[in-house]
Amino acid sequence: MFNKILFSNICILLLLIPWHINAQNFTGTKGLVTIPSADFNESGELLFSISSLDKRFNGVGEYKYNAVVGYLNFGFLPFMEVGLKLTYPFDHPRSALGDRTFYFRIKFINETENLPQIVLGVHDPIGPGGGDNAIHNNSLYLVATKHFAVSKMNDISLTLGYGSDLIKAEVHQFIGLFGGASFDFLSHRQTDSLFTIDYSLLLEYDAERFNGGVRITLFDHVKILAGLMEMRYLSGGVSVSMKL
Repeated sequence: MFNKILFSNICILLLLIPWHINAQNFTGTKGLVTIPSADFNESGELLFSISSLDKRFNGVGEYKYNAVVGYLNFGFLPFMEVGLKLTYPFDHPRSALGDRTFYFRIKFINETENLPQIVLGVHDPIGPGGGDNAIHNNSLYLVATKHFAVSKMNDISLTLGYGSDLIKAEVHQFIGLFGGASFDFLSHRQTDSLFTIDYSLLLEYDAERFNGGVRITLFDHVKILAGLMEMRYLSGGVSVSMKL
């Protein structure tokens, strides 16, 4: 109950502030709270992220523990990005280095005035040494995202995707229809200003549950994400991007 009241108060406060943001989510790709969007890294863009996830949603079926999750995401080519995710469960007796997940995404269509951007993503396709039982974050999906400028200071982006369990795995993510919306509030865009703060309100359906969140962007490359899984379990994370 407290988490719901806190989240509602934060949303109301942000809506009262007079202010196209995309950033890494809890899954490691650019997206909303957990679902991936079709927003894409620029070529040569590198992102680091670390998050703390509730045990119900850390994406690793056998781990019934809260986890810290680290991500590395790189825009390898203008049409391809690759990433690595490490999920380390607290107090697990056999955690070792944790669960490793590799993923890659390919952009098929760039966003235009009339068309959304479309991306194909593959998460955790193989489990070296452990077979299907070692695959805990698998997803094969197609996702589209379209941005709409409401005003000079406000954007809305809509995301819709579909995931398949075609690849055998112990645990799948985003199986079926998923989607969501990001309501972005831009503080200012003066080219001579080094300090910028932008806000996003996030709402999504991840093919299993509804999640909400708030993302704050500092200096254009530091993102802080607070999310409510199932609209009641709090998780958070921070990411930093740089251009190589």
